[in-house]
Amino acid sequence: MEIARNVDLFLYDLKFIDDLKHIHYTGSSNKILLKNLATLVDIKKEIYIRIPIIPTINDTDDEITSIANYISSLNHIDKIDLLPYHRIGKEKYSRLQIPYRMEHIPEPSQNQMEEIKGKLESYGFNVSIGG
Repeated sequence: MEIARNVDLFLYDLKFIDDLKHIHYTGSSNKILLKNLATLVDIKKEIYIRIPIIPTINDTDDEITSIANYISSLNHIDKIDLLPYHRIGKEKYSRLQIPYRMEHIPEPSQNQMEEIKGKLESYGFNVSIGG
């Protein structure tokens, strides 16, 4: 809270709302993340939600609807940045000799990103692609 009082803008990444999916794909729970987000909303901080769009993982209509419904329930978030999945970090994994498990994941098309953007805009959010 002490830090939050001195920050003007928070960039807040959301990948999933469902805790079990979050655990499955990230290795950790999102309960604290969602609790902290709610706290920032309660103290009226400016927050931009950033959603990494990862094809076959969180780009489904159900996932986007779940995220949109959650963000709508906060009554304070107006700005969403959609972040298209990319493989820029792949080389870093290779240098560190860590297996890159996302090799099979395609980058989302511009059309896919525009569809997701339109869906979120239908909830009244200001949405941009990139961030």
